[in-house]
Amino acid sequence: VDFEHPELDIWNWDAIHTPPQQRLNNKKILSKTYSAVIDLSSTNKIVSLTQSYFDDIVYLNGGESEWALSSDEAKYERSSVWDYRQDSDLSLVNLNTGERKPVYTKFNGPVRTSPAGKYLLLFNLEDGNWHTYDIARGIDINLTGRLGVNFFIEDDDHPTFKGAYEENPLWTENDEYVLVSDRYDVWKLK
Repeated sequence: VDFEHPELDIWNWDAIHTPPQQRLNNKKILSKTYSAVIDLSSTNKIVSLTQSYFDDIVYLNGGESEWALSSDEAKYERSSVWDYRQDSDLSLVNLNTGERKPVYTKFNGPVRTSPAGKYLLLFNLEDGNWHTYDIARGIDINLTGRLGVNFFIEDDDHPTFKGAYEENPLWTENDEYVLVSDRYDVWKLK
């Protein structure tokens, strides 16, 4: 047929994406921006916050915190072509120095920040529990593991990890409590 033309795609074994994926994402790839902080009090000081194309930055407390959250999928992007997991390495990045504090390696699940920037709130798909990461103390706290209630969607029959009933839990004033849902109830956790 006149309108059909054969095409040849050459794909290198170590390329992260196949040529059709590259063409599909070309506009996104070309418009990608990288987060950085410019220190106006000193000359020529730019602090890069990202490490790779696949590194996303979330500012804590609307950018008023000393830290930002980095979620970098670079090490796991190639395997995401065939694997259902969306793993990422989570780190805290100091906005003044660019220093990184690793929080979780190969984490799989949704991550939220508390409004005042004191905590990270994570739903760990592997254990089916809500966790907080206390930024000041640098510790992980399993909020729901000892409650004897499932916080993952129990009747989800997909052959993957089960997601949380609540994707965006609410926080009370000053990050004092977080409200998370199981199948029937809302829990106020500290």
